[in-house]
Amino acid sequence: MSIELTQLLDLPNVYVERQSINELGIFFYLQPLAQEILCPGCGQLTDIQHQARPLQVRDLMMRKKPVFLRIPRRQFYCKACQRYCTEKLEFLDWRRRHTRRFEEDVYERVQHSSLEQIAREEGISPEAVRGIFEHVAVESKKRLGRSKAHQHR
Repeated sequence: MSIELTQLLDLPNVYVERQSINELGIFFYLQPLAQEILCPGCGQLTDIQHQARPLQVRDLMMRKKPVFLRIPRRQFYCKACQRYCTEKLEFLDWRRRHTRRFEEDVYERVQHSSLEQIAREEGISPEAVRGIFEHVAVESKKRLGRSKAHQHR
């Protein structure tokens, strides 16, 4: 485990197991710190891992190179409610292929530049940039709506 790299990445509840660099970018291989999760169905702790599928997501660039995070997407079985549940990662929205901070960075930059320019800089398609922009805009509205509702209580 690389404590320095884990601190450098600054992602919650994971550690860097190893890293590699090649012509495609910088790759960090992550492992979750937790050995158990709370079942979203019943709220009980479960440590029965059913399966783990590899997931690769894009993160913010380092040294002008794309950064990719490889992490197991773990699914657990809950004996209490007999359901399977997938571990949530704090830094990643469900079914997204980019970290939240990457998507928020792209969103901010698109407001001052073009989709095409950001796509070129990040090495992704303009359609991907548009999808990120729209996703973050929707999520921002949801958060704003929740905070306004909380203020009116």
